[in-house]
Amino acid sequence: MTGVTGSPAPEDQPEEQTPPPPPMAPPSTAVEDLGEIAPPPGDPFPIGAESPEGAVLVRVNRLRTIELLMLLRALSAGVGPALAEIDFTDDTDENVGLMVGLIITGMGEAGPQVMDFLRAVVKPVGKDDKARVSKEMVNPDIEDTLEIVERIVAQEMPDFERLLGKAQTMFGRMQTTYRRTRTPVG
Repeated sequence: MTGVTGSPAPEDQPEEQTPPPPPMAPPSTAVEDLGEIAPPPGDPFPIGAESPEGAVLVRVNRLRTIELLMLLRALSAGVGPALAEIDFTDDTDENVGLMVGLIITGMGEAGPQVMDFLRAVVKPVGKDDKARVSKEMVNPDIEDTLEIVERIVAQEMPDFERLLGKAQTMFGRMQTTYRRTRTPVG
């Protein structure tokens, strides 16, 4: 039915619908030791299957500044010069393998630093498992250690690549600024 002016009658017009509210962001996980909000951690996986108590589920948390500094400290102490050999513009799968290899190789020279780093990023899934995970991470099974390292690197490699690009740009600007200030006037 049409109205007098040829426009549709009010009952023929579609109802105005209000748009749905934007989706809520997923809740973040609090970092207990720092009391800060951390990015969502990775999928849970078991460690300690060989222990008398059986396996316990853990997660590898995303790296934040402190954990990244711990990783860099461990890597520079263990295999510092080899880090310069990684071309982060290459295939990501190859870089994951290289980084896993560097961390494992670095354990020979920087074992305590690597283990401190691993303990910092591995967190229990169950609220009552904190003491158990701490005990497992004192001297974890070799397979558990390799699994943890592989998960960390696979989870963080895209950020490593992005951060390296930012760092390269920043260092390039710093070099240019330094050269300008060191150029004699005249």
